[in-house]
Amino acid sequence: MRVFAALALVLLLAGCVPTPPAPSPTPEASSTPVFATEEEALAAAEEAYAAYQTAVDDALSTLDAAELAGVATDAALQAAEESVASFAEKQQRQVGQSRFDTVSLAQHSEPLLQIYAC
Repeated sequence: MRVFAALALVLLLAGCVPTPPAPSPTPEASSTPVFATEEEALAAAEEAYAAYQTAVDDALSTLDAAELAGVATDAALQAAEESVASFAEKQQRQVGQSRFDTVSLAQHSEPLLQIYAC
């Protein structure tokens, strides 16, 4: 009888424990490309790279890497921050701005886009 009462108590208490919520479904990747054409993708990449290069140039001339996170992430951000730290350690500063006059598409495979800039 005690076993039955204990089992009934466990079953009753189990009903009071909240069940974990069901996991949210994983969002599916969109099959719609980000850019309609490769020309559009290249123009966006050129604009993004120009903003990145301007931020790096500014950071190397002022030795202040605070703005880099607005234009770079992951390995690119780390490399740029290391460059600024290296310049600061050597008490160097960049004078002038970097330039590129030729940009071409190297690879475009959504969502990755690589360019050549000279």
